[in-house]
Amino acid sequence: MQGATTHGYHVATTSKPGHPKMGGDPDTATEMPIFHSLFVSLVALLPVHARVTTKTSTNPLDGATQAIEEAMDQFKVPGMSIAVVDGSDLYTKGFGYATLPNIPATEDTLWEGGSSTKAFTAAALAQMMDSNKYSSLAEGWQTTIVSILPDDFELNHPWATEHLTLQDAATHRTGMPRHDLTWIAGPDTQTPESLVRNFRNLPLSIEPRVALQYCNLMYLTLTHVIQTLTRKWYGDVLREVILEPLGMNSTYFDRNHALASGHRMATGYFWDQDEKKFQSRPRPNVRFYGGAGATISSVKDYAKWIKCLITQGKPFSPNVHNQIRTAAIVGAAEPPLGADSYGYALGWEKMSFHGTTLYRHAGTTSVFGAGVYWLPDIDYGVVMFGNTGNAANFAEYVIVWKLMEDKLGIPEDQRYPTTKPLTDILNQGAEALKHPKEILYPNMTGPVEPPSVDVRAFEGLYQNKGYGDLRLRLEPASPKTGNESLLIGHRDGFRYHINFGHASQDYWTAIPVWEESDSMLGLYAAEFILSNGKPSGMMLHLSPPGSPIDEGTIQFDKVQ
Repeated sequence: MQGATTHGYHVATTSKPGHPKMGGDPDTATEMPIFHSLFVSLVALLPVHARVTTKTSTNPLDGATQAIEEAMDQFKVPGMSIAVVDGSDLYTKGFGYATLPNIPATEDTLWEGGSSTKAFTAAALAQMMDSNKYSSLAEGWQTTIVSILPDDFELNHPWATEHLTLQDAATHRTGMPRHDLTWIAGPDTQTPESLVRNFRNLPLSIEPRVALQYCNLMYLTLTHVIQTLTRKWYGDVLREVILEPLGMNSTYFDRNHALASGHRMATGYFWDQDEKKFQSRPRPNVRFYGGAGATISSVKDYAKWIKCLITQGKPFSPNVHNQIRTAAIVGAAEPPLGADSYGYALGWEKMSFHGTTLYRHAGTTSVFGAGVYWLPDIDYGVVMFGNTGNAANFAEYVIVWKLMEDKLGIPEDQRYPTTKPLTDILNQGAEALKHPKEILYPNMTGPVEPPSVDVRAFEGLYQNKGYGDLRLRLEPASPKTGNESLLIGHRDGFRYHINFGHASQDYWTAIPVWEESDSMLGLYAAEFILSNGKPSGMMLHLSPPGSPIDEGTIQFDKVQ
C-alpha cells in the first residue's frame, strides 16, 4: 500500500501482530557467537549472475510473509521489524512480538543494534576529518592513534604502538584479536579510556596489516579518539554529526535515554531448550559499548541512514561517502555468503552479490540481533532487527537473502540455499556443547587419564594482567553439570562464567557462558601448569584447532 511521502520516501507500513507457529525444537546453540565465523566461511558458493531488477508499488514484505514467519519459527525469534528501501519507496512491517505475550513489533519499536554501530562511528570520524576543524586529524585516516592518545594507547608491540593508524583500527587490521573476555558483559564502570589503557597487557596474535581480524576493542579505541578530540560524549557527537541532520529522532546510545523517550523498546529473549519456551532477560545499559555496539534504534530510523548512504546524500560530502565505501583490506580467502569478493571498509563488509556491490553489517548482543544491507548500484537496502541474539541474525540472513534475490530476479535454481548451511552451523554448535573435547583435542585418543593432582587443588584465584582475576571453584556432579564435576570460573562484576570440563590428564575444555542468554561466548582449550606438584597456573588457548587465525594463548598465574 502506498502512503504519504516522508523524508524523501513514499512510505508503506503495516504491522503484523500474529506470532509464527512455535513447532519444532531449536538446537541449543542458537545464540553462539563462536559459530558466527563458521557461517562466514560457508558462504562462497553462490554463482555470480547480474540481473535486471524489478520495481513494484506493493510492499515486498507482504509477499515474503510466509518465508519470514518460517525463518522466525525455525530459529526461534519472537519478534522482528523490517524496513526495505527501494528507490524513493520505503516499506516497513513488524512480525511477531516486541514483548510477549501481546505487544506487537512495529516500525517504531526500538531494538539494540550491536555492531551495526560501527558504521556510525567510522562515518562520524570521517566527517570530523572532512570538517578541517581538528588539526590532529590533518593526516586523515593515516593519523596514528598514539598521536591522539599518547598516554593511553600502548601495545606490547612497539612498532604497532608507534605506527597503527585510525584506518587500521577501523578496518580490523591491527593484529589485535578480539580479547572479548576482557570486557564484554563487564561492569558499567568500564570506559573506553580504561579499556584502551589495558591494551599494553594484551598480546597481538598476528603482525599488523597482515589479515582482517575482527576486534571490538579497536572501535572502543575510536570512541576514545572521538571523545578526546571533541571533549564530548560519543553519543552527543553522533547526534550532532549524523542523527540530527538525517532526522533520526528515535536513535539512542544509552538505554536510559531510550526508555525515557516514550518509544516502546523490545524485550530481549533466548529460547530455553529445556523448558521449550522463550525466557526474557533484563538488559544492562549498552552505553559503555560505545562505538563498538551501543546503538538502540528502529528500522524506520535506520532506513534514513541507509538511504543517505545509497544516494550519497547530505550531511556527508562526496569525499566522505567515497571513504565510507572504500575497502582497505581483503577479508577472507573464501568470501561470505553469496559473494565473489570480500573486503572491509569503514564499518562495513563490502562484497559482490550476484555481480552487484553489497555493503552489509550484522550486530549481535546477548538477546538482540540486527542486520543492515545496502546495494547502491540498484538503490536498494534492507534493515532488520530481532529480539534474540545470533538466532535473530540467522533468521535475518535467510530473509534478507530472499528479499535481495527477489529484487535482483535471481531464478530459484541459482539462489543460495541459506537454510541448510545455517542449520548445519547450529548442529555444529550443538555438537560443540555436547562434545567439546572432540573439537578441542581431535588427536586425543585412548582412555581418559585423571589429573595429576586432586581436582580440588585447581580451585583458587588465577590472575592475568590483561584478563584480570578469575576465581575457580569446584561444582559437584549433578544433572545440571551433566553428572560430571565441573570447575567454574567467575570474574567479579562480569555477567559470564567459564565452565571447565575435564578432558584428560591436566587438559580441560573451557566454555564461557553469557549468563543473560545462557549462550556460548567461545570454546577454548585449557591446560593447567604444575610446579613442585601443585597447580601454579593455567593456559587458555583462544582458538580451536583449524581456526583461520590463531588468536593466541593467555597464561593465568595461580595466586591463591
